[in-house]
Amino acid sequence: SIMFVLAYVHQKGGTGKSKTVLGTAPELAALGRRVLVIDADPQATVTNAMLGRGHDVSGLAEVLGSGHVAEEERAKIGSVVVPVAEWGVDLLASNFHRLGVLETEHTSDSSRVVDLNYALESIADAYDYVLIDTPGNLGPLVMGSIMAASHILVVIDSGTEALEGFATLQGALKRAARLSEFEVLGVVSTRYKSNTDLSRTVLASVREATTYPLYATIREATKIGAMNEQRLPIGKIAAGRPEHLDFVDLAQQIDSLLASSDIESNAL
Repeated sequence: SIMFVLAYVHQKGGTGKSKTVLGTAPELAALGRRVLVIDADPQATVTNAMLGRGHDVSGLAEVLGSGHVAEEERAKIGSVVVPVAEWGVDLLASNFHRLGVLETEHTSDSSRVVDLNYALESIADAYDYVLIDTPGNLGPLVMGSIMAASHILVVIDSGTEALEGFATLQGALKRAARLSEFEVLGVVSTRYKSNTDLSRTVLASVREATTYPLYATIREATKIGAMNEQRLPIGKIAAGRPEHLDFVDLAQQIDSLLASSDIESNAL
């Protein structure tokens, strides 16, 4: 089967990327898909939500070779992923310090942005979906994630003027598309309030500016934040509530667009 690699991106922090990854991953697993979550953000929000704080597991930094480790000495993804039973997925963890160091090293050696793409080749048969949470910038970890992706999901916060950075992001994606084959799957609008003009306006203007197949909305809800504190997926905190159903719907949309299609643009 094809392995789809989805990078969740926006060059601003706080748009809800991590929560969208945390919300989508278990729902894709609930559809019977084998899911790996990669936390490529030194802030480690996804890792902390799944494993709690204070853990010190090996993860992405070891795979990419923090400290200029020779390529043959780097960890293989399969040897450092952590199965997280409560979430029904595997995790390639982030470590604040080691990944932060790595980001600095990558900045001075841009040839390494393709490293994640190569690392993923070793697990191409093990998963149906790889979901990558990225930092809120356009630095080397984000560009490396984009280069490794078969598909991009742009996550915007419809509670703010989300379009300011949208043009910048589209420019970066256009440049990356010259070097790598990926498709922008669509836009996920977080903190959506259908009763506000702002949310509706933001989404309408994104639709005007783009032709992506997916436009999903995740409603504003305090329970979404509880995933981090309770270390549980939304389906176990707020089963059947609107905010859970939004993620169920998003996972089903992604799955029907990808799994049932013959999209093989950059699927490994």
